[in-house]
Amino acid sequence: MKNENKIISLLLAFAVIVSVVGCKGKSESEATTVTESTSSAEATESQTSETQTTVTETAAETTQEAVVSNQKWNLGTVTNTGLDNGFSGEKEIKNNDPHYGWNLGQFYVSGYTQKPNNSQNGDVFLKNVGDKVELHFTLLQDIDNLNGNKNLTVNTDRNPYDQYFKTQKFNDCRGLLIIRKTDHTNAVGEPVIYKDYLNGVKQGADTVVQLCEEGDYEVALDYELKLEHYGVDWNIKVSVPTYTNYRIFFTFKIRNGNCMIFPFDVKSGSELTNEAFTENGFYLDLANSRYLEINVQRVVFAETAGGYTEDVRSNRPAADGTHYTDEGVYTITVKNLYTAQSTKKVIYVGKDPVMKAFVVTGYSLRDIKQKLQAGYTISDSGRLIEPPKPTATPTPEPTEESTETTPTNPEETGESVAEDKESKDNQTADPTNTVATKK
Repeated sequence: MKNENKIISLLLAFAVIVSVVGCKGKSESEATTVTESTSSAEATESQTSETQTTVTETAAETTQEAVVSNQKWNLGTVTNTGLDNGFSGEKEIKNNDPHYGWNLGQFYVSGYTQKPNNSQNGDVFLKNVGDKVELHFTLLQDIDNLNGNKNLTVNTDRNPYDQYFKTQKFNDCRGLLIIRKTDHTNAVGEPVIYKDYLNGVKQGADTVVQLCEEGDYEVALDYELKLEHYGVDWNIKVSVPTYTNYRIFFTFKIRNGNCMIFPFDVKSGSELTNEAFTENGFYLDLANSRYLEINVQRVVFAETAGGYTEDVRSNRPAADGTHYTDEGVYTITVKNLYTAQSTKKVIYVGKDPVMKAFVVTGYSLRDIKQKLQAGYTISDSGRLIEPPKPTATPTPEPTEESTETTPTNPEETGESVAEDKESKDNQTADPTNTVATKK
């Protein structure tokens, strides 16, 4: 398919060599004038999506300034896929392979908060609010002088296609970049394809390929190498090139790192915190965290002679936007499988003040009943209000004078002494009275 006829005559050989040199000069000139708009237009032409690549170094630096986290993780390994098979083969790159011992470029993910050490889930990157997780590519080689060998170049592939992604055949590509996302419903999106990708990036430039939200990503960079083999025929140096296809492929996942869920009142729309109550019911908002494990349990209590009986009426997984309006105590449990963290919230739906207090205070129903019997009341907010203490009549404290036997009133004391003296004086002045007394 790609074999070239040997030069038969001196004139024909000379003409072919001049033609090749001229085409190569033109190709190099075109490669240096490719701009970001050209790359974006080609991506749109070949089944692109909303996100477009940025292929200039200036744009990449501008985007980098907006990234809060400075963490990065390298991704991707190169594979020899054979030739003209939709990059579907897989061969070991041995020491006689033209791609042995060097890399064309490096993909990496940046802007994430944490990468869990869990090989079962592959490469997972956790993001928080405000994080901008981005996929980058840095071209490490001159595509017209690979690994310092001017005879080794990235070839303009005439009819490349990707068997894994089931793409169509394209025309004249120096590098075919393909990105596909699968969302939280396991819906596989259409691949975003950038034709002639390597012609649109500069050697050493840190290029932002795509901004990544929650989901599973598959990435492939397909390209073809051309190695010129020169020989002598009729004393003329002639080229007999060989071609090999290669592929850089990797997958990764983006997940929200939080472990939160937000219940809202179904009528007022106000957020309900933990240990809250509502008479209207509530609904759940996952805040775009699509990979959390959520379970909601509803319990009702019936009062009996011996206290209260607990009855679990439902205990099942929950989904974003689910409404809960039946009376009962709801326990919402949220788990993040990638961080092993969990969150629990308790909400009461109904009008019973005892149940409100049960949720708000954390007391058992038996304790609440005993407190009510002791005179406690329940406020509108579900709090227990202590009964007022009885007011006692104050008792006067004893004074020092009250402990003596003699009167404490000086006037009374004076009168008593005066009366005694007057009585004695009268008896002395009246002798008749004295005789009468003796008789």
